[in-house]
Amino acid sequence: MIDSLAEKLAKNIKIASKDDKVSEEVMKFALIIILNTSIVIFISLLIGQLTGKIVETGLTILSFSLLRIVSGGFHFKSAKLCIVTSTLFAVILPHIPIAPGMNYILLILSLLLIVLYAPSNIEGHSRIPKEKYSQLKILSVIIVLSNFIFLSPILSKAFFIQSITLINRGR
Repeated sequence: MIDSLAEKLAKNIKIASKDDKVSEEVMKFALIIILNTSIVIFISLLIGQLTGKIVETGLTILSFSLLRIVSGGFHFKSAKLCIVTSTLFAVILPHIPIAPGMNYILLILSLLLIVLYAPSNIEGHSRIPKEKYSQLKILSVIIVLSNFIFLSPILSKAFFIQSITLINRGR
């Protein structure tokens, strides 16, 4: 569904555009990412609004995404599975209460996973050169460490879930 929509959009953009710098295939790939992200955000925020947790849902999406951009992580082969899983985490995490001490445990576990595995699965999904990977790891650590200032349960849960996606069994 998303692939075919992205393909149709890419073809129409290509026909309407005089610019030959971007191939239809590259445009389709970019549109799939944009559509997936937009669908997850829209559905998650809608459910967040309905459950009275729109701010928390938005913060979950934002914090998870920020860490994911710099740390990488597992990618589903199916766009539908990605949308469903991402949406479920975004709408469920704000409703899971954690004890104050659990904040520290989740943050420490997140840091451990980041130090061991970040960046993960970035090659082939990003144009970032390998020479910059150590900087991505440091930035990932800084992002998680920042929550020791705020001690936000939402951030702790989102960072922990994202950190789990870094584990690559093939290593």
